[in-house]
Amino acid sequence: MILRMLLVVAAAALLAGCGGGDGGEKRVDKVSSCLKKAYGDFVSTDRTDLDPIGAQSKDGAVTVSTASQQANISLHKTVAVAEEALKLYRAGRTPPKKVERHGTAVVAYTANPTAQEERTIGACVQES
Repeated sequence: MILRMLLVVAAAALLAGCGGGDGGEKRVDKVSSCLKKAYGDFVSTDRTDLDPIGAQSKDGAVTVSTASQQANISLHKTVAVAEEALKLYRAGRTPPKKVERHGTAVVAYTANPTAQEERTIGACVQES
């Protein structure tokens, strides 16, 4: 339990300390805009709507509520930081039903996504 907590704290510090600057906001806007085409007002980049890991990402995050679940997308500048976010999601108290890395983005689903949700969200993340 203590080891898990140390891992979470260390990874959170890494996520909070990396990134920011040029490109992050534009990437968030691109992902958000793409998702809004499919899910309308059920897409948010507001920190109060994001999960704790997404809220800590200096490179931005997006959350989308679908008919069956919520998908949290955290964006990162490097694959190494995305891998740390992936570890954080998996080590959490209530890990997501499915979590996957798309390059430097991590998508965490609160329930198993439908094939359509996975295609739509994956395409928006890949476009960014």
